Amino acid sequence: MNKLALGTVQFGLDYGISNIGGQVTKDEVKNILDYAKYKDIDTLDTAARYGNSEQVLGEIGVNNYRIITKSIPLKNGVDKVIKGFHQSLDNLNTGQVDGFLIHNFDDVKDKRFGDLFHKLNELKEEGLINKIGFSTYTPDQVYFLLENFDFDLIQVPFNVFDTRLIKGGQLQALKKRNIEIHARSIFLQGVLL
Repeated sequence: MNKLALGTVQFGLDYGISNIGGQVTKDEVKNILDYAKYKDIDTLDTAARYGNSEQVLGEIGVNNYRIITKSIPLKNGVDKVIKGFHQSLDNLNTGQVDGFLIHNFDDVKDKRFGDLFHKLNELKEEGLINKIGFSTYTPDQVYFLLENFDFDLIQVPFNVFDTRLIKGGQLQALKKRNIEIHARSIFLQGVLL
C-alpha cells in the first residue's frame, strides 16, 4: 500500500473551498485515476454520500485499487445501512471493499449500533469487507472508540496546524493496537498548497 490515498468527493459533488471547477468530469476522473496508478497511489476514499462518486468510479473500473467507502446514517435503520453497503458494492462494480467506515460518529450512540457492528463483522467474515472502522473528527472520539470497540481502520483529521492526535497520544495508542490510520485534510482541501 502506498502512503497516499486519493479522495473522490469531487468525482461526485461540487465540493471544496478551493474548488473553482466544480464536479470533475468522467474523462478527468479517468485521467486522474490513470495518473494516480502511474504514481503507485492505489487507495481510493469514497462514500455513498459523495453524490455519484461511487457510480463514476464503478463505470471507469476500480478493481486495481483498494477501496475505502463509508456508511449511510444509522438513523435510517440497520437494514438500510447494510442495503446501502451492498448498493455501494453495486455502484463500484466490485465484489468487496478494503475498508468500510462508519461515516457519522454519532451512530455509535444509537441503541442499534451494536446490531450494525455485528452485521458488519459478519460481512467481514464473508470477505465483503476487509477492514471495519470509523471516520472521526476529534481526539475524544478516537479515545472513545479505543475504549469501546475492536476495529481495524480509522480516518482522522491531521495537518501541520492540527496535531492534537500526536499531543494527546491517540496516534500512538492506535499504532500500538495495529489500527490502520488514514489522515484526512492534510492539505486543508488544497489551501496549504
